[in-house]
Amino acid sequence: MYQLIEGSEPLPLTPELTTFFEWARSRGVRWDKIEYPVLFPPGYIGTRATDTIYPNEVIISAPNSALFTTETVKRSDLANLISQCPDLFEETNSYYDYMLLITYILWEKNKGNTSEWAPFLSVQPKNPETIQDWSPEELKELQDPDLEYDSEKHFTYHHYAYTLWRQNLSKFEEFPQDLLTFKNFIWAWRLIGTRTFGKFVPHVTFFPVGEFLNHDNTETYYCYVAPDETPDSSGRYNGYEDYEDHDDRICERDLLIRYSYHILVEANQNLAPLEDTDIYKEIQTEAWTLDRKDEIENRRKNDWKPLSDTLIEGDNKCMQMVAGPTEKYEKGSEIYMSYGRYSNRQLLCVYGFALRDNKYNYARIKVKFERFTKNPAIVEFLEKKEINELIPFKLKHHELCLDIFRIIRALNWDSSKPKEAFFNPASLNYEVSVLNHALSILQAELAEFPTTLEADFSLFDQVSTPHFYFALVYRSERKKIIHSHINLINICIVVLTRMIEGQPLSQALEIVEDFENDIEYPNNRKVLSSYISTFQFN
Repeated sequence: MYQLIEGSEPLPLTPELTTFFEWARSRGVRWDKIEYPVLFPPGYIGTRATDTIYPNEVIISAPNSALFTTETVKRSDLANLISQCPDLFEETNSYYDYMLLITYILWEKNKGNTSEWAPFLSVQPKNPETIQDWSPEELKELQDPDLEYDSEKHFTYHHYAYTLWRQNLSKFEEFPQDLLTFKNFIWAWRLIGTRTFGKFVPHVTFFPVGEFLNHDNTETYYCYVAPDETPDSSGRYNGYEDYEDHDDRICERDLLIRYSYHILVEANQNLAPLEDTDIYKEIQTEAWTLDRKDEIENRRKNDWKPLSDTLIEGDNKCMQMVAGPTEKYEKGSEIYMSYGRYSNRQLLCVYGFALRDNKYNYARIKVKFERFTKNPAIVEFLEKKEINELIPFKLKHHELCLDIFRIIRALNWDSSKPKEAFFNPASLNYEVSVLNHALSILQAELAEFPTTLEADFSLFDQVSTPHFYFALVYRSERKKIIHSHINLINICIVVLTRMIEGQPLSQALEIVEDFENDIEYPNNRKVLSSYISTFQFN
């Protein structure tokens, strides 16, 4: 799967790396078929295979004693100090893991070469960054006000956490007071955010050598197993769709709402009540069924717990990096791992980079309720209900965002249309109007960007800094997905128009092939299937 990368070359080992590798091997860490550091074109550092690595093969292995975890801190010579700060080191606090590790990292770093972790700490990045470290001008290049706002809010939160940390530790003479600077605090914070592992291990964990692997949408994964256990990734995201992301929430300036289907029915019927109460009851029943389905789905996502919740630490266990069940790394290829099922927004916020053609990426748009209808009476109703706010949507490249269509159908439906057309496509002419309405919404979203997708593509040749490169990647990938949706909707309009003219669906769909090379994501027929499968035309 992964091939030799021409032009890559190993870099000389620094004294710090040489000492670190000797230290890691002495603690039982093993990595037989990889080398680091290697310079890959166009100029980043990663890890390279020195021999073929086969599916399910262990790439790196570290015994429990070599792991730097929150439990390591609680067993250290800081244990007594920690016990005297219950408000800072309380497990129910959202920042608990960070506070423990920040304190211990700086405590051990201050010991210099006398620290057992000195070789490990010496190879940590001197200036790890995320977009919270970007300048205001650089943040504007993202063309996403929400990310700018989120960055500002996180900076405020970091200062709050720092103040609490400093106030607590300044009471202890044994803790070096010159360590209590914001610069030290945020350095350690960034290390934890960008270098630790957490979902599938018992504790937040630094994995020596394992942390050198760069991220990609790969199947290579880490696990925590006993000697007699065989690594198995099959249940890792059991029940989750292939493209489903695991992004954290973002801080937002705008008030957002999540629409419900029964509100759509209420808004529609407030304007023109149906004389046929049986039809209204049927539509209302379907609305409550859809709401219940959404509620169950949201609860499933919110209640999802990774395997780490059931893992128990063991002295005989080890942490492993394992090639995926269908992956093969050829000699000379770069070794990757997945940091998580993250969109570019999450990767930027946590790790400071973005990927082109990210499998889990999406274009997040926010649409005001009133834009789904041209009827002022419904807008007035929404205002009275105090729900005329922004509705967020995730547009993904592997499917059409059917929720947008559904809202347009419901708010613009009237009794001249089939009952089935309230939520689902069941009238050819009405569905064409729905698609055109959706098209106008997405075109308006594109128009709000300061630059076009074509202009962004032309700027890649003028990239001067990594921050500008990642900003270009982030904004252009969002626009690509919106463009893809616009093109897919245009295809749908052609297909439905052909059906209105009398062509059967199978024949109308032949037009899809004519569009195959017109969009960034070429599997049009597959992408359209989720929409076409809902057709209920009379």
